[in-house]
Amino acid sequence: MAQPAVWVLPSAARPGDAALAKILSSRAGEMKSVLKTIVGASLTIALAVPLLLYVFQEKLIYHPRPYPSGHFDKVRSHFKERFSVLKYTTSFGPQQAYYISPRAREIPESLWVAYGGNGWLALSWLSFVDSFPSDSTGFLLIDYPGYGANSGEARPESIREGSRAAYQALEDFLALGESVLVERTGTIGFSLGAAAALDFAVQNNLSRVVLVAPFTSTEAMARKGFGSLLSKLLRHRFDNMANLKTLAHQGGDTKVALFHSVDDDVIPVEMGRALAQSVPGMVEYKELKGANHNETMDVARELVYAWMHSNVM
Repeated sequence: MAQPAVWVLPSAARPGDAALAKILSSRAGEMKSVLKTIVGASLTIALAVPLLLYVFQEKLIYHPRPYPSGHFDKVRSHFKERFSVLKYTTSFGPQQAYYISPRAREIPESLWVAYGGNGWLALSWLSFVDSFPSDSTGFLLIDYPGYGANSGEARPESIREGSRAAYQALEDFLALGESVLVERTGTIGFSLGAAAALDFAVQNNLSRVVLVAPFTSTEAMARKGFGSLLSKLLRHRFDNMANLKTLAHQGGDTKVALFHSVDDDVIPVEMGRALAQSVPGMVEYKELKGANHNETMDVARELVYAWMHSNVM
């Protein structure tokens, strides 16, 4: 019986030990290069994400925009002599705020300083102001730096400086003493504006505050969106919990109304509840249903009117 053929490479075609080692070394080098690329890309992403969040966090917090052409003419046409533009200068450039005087008189018996959400303009309050059930109440509507006709960039410090300058401009316009104006002033804010309003109340020791859909702090919001570690990179810090407690410690007949919806899809209602529970003797808490975040102000409007009207300064 014939033996099966055994196929053997000629000795010249068989890789020797040196050649085989070279092939294996080349493959190992390729693998190392791939691994280095993967590790490098991972490190780049790991470093880039925090860096981008740190540098561009303003884009996540603030959404400034200008007024459309002809908007001021429409406002003047409707409110006529009740509408005044207050111009002033800050360290970050020229600014302006807007005063809507009471229907029955130029000097208000009560004044509300209003702050909108991060996508609002000061004049977004006009519908609310126009329907307000009082003929003796005035409103100071404040745009954040960089919003509307204002120069600069929004951040907690610039908002505080701008608010102080706007309030001084109104005091000069009305020719009232500071103490007289403060006694007549309350503040109202929605979402991010609730933080600005509360900060303004603390800075001026105001006794009437309305907060609609507020967060506990911007750090808590950052923690909710990006986790505990990345939240430490936050530079724009508003702390409503701390400011509420400060306001309570300042004493006086301070009253705060807080409105929040259980269906808020941006700022969880648990934050509103936590704020109310932090100073229960000072905060009157009203919980709403059926309103997402952007609908809260409209759904709460009549309740807000009633509270503001019955809690005059």
